Amino acid sequence: MAGAGGARHRAAFPRTLPRRQTGTDPAADIHARYAQRLTLEKIAACASISVSEALRCFHTGIQTTPVQYLNDYRLNRAADRLLTTADSITAVAAAAGFENAGYFCRVFKKRYGCTPGAFRRNGG
Repeated sequence: MAGAGGARHRAAFPRTLPRRQTGTDPAADIHARYAQRLTLEKIAACASISVSEALRCFHTGIQTTPVQYLNDYRLNRAADRLLTTADSITAVAAAAGFENAGYFCRVFKKRYGCTPGAFRRNGG
């Protein structure tokens, strides 16, 4: 189902960011914990770096903030689940780390130009 049309939604997420003082990779921590409740402070702490270092690392490496990267990654994971499971929209939202299905639907529509249900029906 995720053929040529399904591949359109996939954003290129870097596997790593520039490693700083501790040799840790905050993007990898987001990939591992995206479904959990994460804040900028938790993202930095997971990578054993300061908040300002996390901001600098993301800005230098991929020109975004850690929180925006987290939200984009969550949306990408949700889009994949919509195309590969029959889970409800609420379950997809929760599995991707969105605590509020209404908020998930709004940010999904803003990113993809359609509702999650329409995205699923159209195959991406």
